[in-house]
Amino acid sequence: MENRRLQAFVTLAEQGSYHAAADALCITQPALSKQIQALEHDLNLVLFTRGRHGATLTPQGKLFYPEACEFLVRYRELRKFAGDIKRGATAKLALGFGLSTYSLTPQWINTFQARFPDVTVSLNNIPSSVQCRMLLEGALHIGFLRLPVLPPLSHFVIKQERLVLAVPANASVKEGLHHLVEHYPLLRLSTHAAPCLAEQVRIILAEQFPDVHAVSVSDDMHSLLALIGGGNGIAFLPESICNVLPAGVKMVELANVKVGWEIAMAWDPTREHEGRDNFLRMVMEMKP
Repeated sequence: MENRRLQAFVTLAEQGSYHAAADALCITQPALSKQIQALEHDLNLVLFTRGRHGATLTPQGKLFYPEACEFLVRYRELRKFAGDIKRGATAKLALGFGLSTYSLTPQWINTFQARFPDVTVSLNNIPSSVQCRMLLEGALHIGFLRLPVLPPLSHFVIKQERLVLAVPANASVKEGLHHLVEHYPLLRLSTHAAPCLAEQVRIILAEQFPDVHAVSVSDDMHSLLALIGGGNGIAFLPESICNVLPAGVKMVELANVKVGWEIAMAWDPTREHEGRDNFLRMVMEMKP
């Protein structure tokens, strides 16, 4: 079964006509028809019903279509991997990060790629709790996440994350923190979306504003910031929101407020990975 025949089958299934499929494949319609007939002969299946309005997948063709698509994806990945082997670039490094290392992680990757161009690096924004699970499963090699982490994971502290008060850009801050909290609704991310943040906000309120209750309005940081920018309220948020702060929102520093958490680089030392170890050493050397 030839790869080009499978590609012809998938293209015809998606285009629905021999004319359009032939154009997409840059071949003639008779050549396309021969490839489809040859594939059907090889498989001993009838894949298409041919009619005046084009080609329609038969029940057998519908069953075969997703498997053919998956095979072609895997084939392309295999070809790419073969190219990587030829170039000597077969190592992969999967990283997870969050808002707290929004600006740092891409800089480290840039430096790492300059030193180790043969390593393919992927980066995804993933919640800290999910990063921990993926590290243990081997789906991630390094996570930039909120502490604590449990054994067997190891960690290296990157920074201290503090809380700030995000307020509308036109809000007056001269009267201080208590005035803002008393005159604006206090908003927050839902507890399941940001459990650590919710706990830090609870501590602040218990210590300084026992009569104030934060209202959960969103599971998404950008939506919450949009509400604040529209004058709908204020929120205690990580200082790292400065990386994504919209024009209608400003930050107010919290004097004498000690809550916060540590952000660390975490990994599973029970798993061997040369690229990961090189990245760890580089970040440890670069961090002041």
